[in-house]
Parts: sequence; C-alpha cells; structure tokens
Amino acid sequence: MRITRGCYKDIPAYILDTGVYTATVLHEDGGKIASFIKNATSVEYLLTREGERYGRIGLGDAFERGECSGFDDMFPTIDPETRLSPSGKRLEYPDHGEVCRVKHGASVSRDTLTLTYTSEALGYTFTKVFSEGEGGALKISYSILNTEEEALSALFAAHCLIRAEDGGRLILPFNEGEPTDIVSDTSGSLTAGERIPLSEHLIRTEREGVPHSDKFYFPRECPDGFIGYEYPSGERFMMRFDSEELSCLGVWRNFEGLNGCYCLGLEPATLGYDTVTEANRRGQSRPLAPHSTLEFSITLSIE
Repeated sequence: MRITRGCYKDIPAYILDTGVYTATVLHEDGGKIASFIKNATSVEYLLTREGERYGRIGLGDAFERGECSGFDDMFPTIDPETRLSPSGKRLEYPDHGEVCRVKHGASVSRDTLTLTYTSEALGYTFTKVFSEGEGGALKISYSILNTEEEALSALFAAHCLIRAEDGGRLILPFNEGEPTDIVSDTSGSLTAGERIPLSEHLIRTEREGVPHSDKFYFPRECPDGFIGYEYPSGERFMMRFDSEELSCLGVWRNFEGLNGCYCLGLEPATLGYDTVTEANRRGQSRPLAPHSTLEFSITLSIE
C-alpha cells in the first residue's frame, strides 16, 4: 500500500492507495476515513459534504455540528452519558464518543499507517493500523487498551456513513422476518421502542414523504461479520468485521432528515442501543478488564 501526505479540504491527511482503492484518513480529526474511492472508476462511496473548509469539532461540541460524514469510530459511547467507575470516579462520555474528535499520533512504515490516542481522562489507549487486505481491500486493525486498575464500561461502534440511492438495498447477515428494535424515527411511521420483523421497508432505500431519519438494532448477535449496501448499478459496498467482538449491529438511515444528506450509517458494535447504560438494561454487558486489550478488525471493499 502506498502512503503519502496530503490534504482533505483545508486540513492535513494521509492518502492510502492499495492499487484498487484510495482512502483519505484524517489523523488530526479522530482518524476519520473521509473518502473511499474505487480507483478504476473514481466513484466515491462514503458520504462527503460540500465546502472548502472541514467542520472540526472539539470535546464539548455536538457531533452533528461538525463535518458529520465519512467513517468515524465511536468510543466509549454513541449518545453522550455520564458513567461512574467502580471506584466512583465520574466519567463524561461525549456525543459519539471521544476518539472521533481528537488528534491522533501517526506513524508510517513502508506499507502501514498507525494512529494512536491515549485518553488521560477516561483511561484507555486507542490504536488502529491501516493496511492492505485481500484483493486490495482496506483493512483497519483496532486495539483498545484499558490503562486503569479497574474495569472500563464502554462500547465501540463503527460510524460508517455511505451514500444512498433510491432503489438501493442493505446487505445484512439476517433474513427478512428477523426481529429488529426501533430506536428512533423522526417520520412517525415507526415507534421508538417497538420490536418489528425485518421487512423490505427497512432493507430498501427510497426517498418518500417528508425528510426523516430512523435507526434500528438487531437484538440477536450477528451470525456472520458483514454488512453492506447494493447500489442500483449492482455494485456492493461491503464492510466485513470480527463478529465475535463486534457482535451487535445497528443501522441508521437518513433520508435527508439530518443536514439534508441521503445516507446510511453502518454500525457494527460491541454493545447495542447507543449507550452502555441502555445496553446493560437490555442484558448486554462487556466491560474491559483492567489492563486488558480489545482487538478486532474491519475491512472495506467494493464487490
């Protein structure tokens, strides 16, 4: 994989070229993958935003006030919440987590890019290594170390925003009829807290009615580690992941309801339902033991 320095809009970036795909990584802005392009066609698959200036966010900003595009990592939460450690220390988890809004240290070898961030406030070191996977796929290998003497209650979730098109379809490791839990729906056609069977309505993307967004989770663990999206052209954006560690799967669909964007959020996660507290309430619990490390990988490709 060829790695060069460059810019994305007005900020520094690393450009990763596997020969099949080119990805743009923002090491100073959460390690976001801002762009994922198939070299042969120059087609962009991630959601991008117009404008010459990148929308940076700080620790206290709402995530939606920033660029709100591309592929971010969410750790240690999705929705903001306050947690207490086992010893009673107050931990503030910001919107969409901490790692997506901070500068990462970067180091380059001949064919890998390594990004690292250590949180003194929350007690972890977050590392991810970009490399070339099979068939030129982009592989991201993650390592999250709990640096504290007590367990860390946290979740990791991918936040991969991809372009959607009318007539496109989600590719899921579940069949129609699988129970799904509705978390939110701004259109009012679905009810938050309701459990309904997976249907064509949730799988297919069509802009109908007023702009809106919705989100759902599968209460059952992933039987296989993949999620994707088939465009009307027949091309498939595929995300493959370690389903043993990323055992929960959520999907956010945005039909121009937020920022006027038409996109899907593909969100494999260690815990579901957007916060550790809500996951625990639903019987999910995976605290990271003292000085232990969570490791997994995610790959991106077009098929």
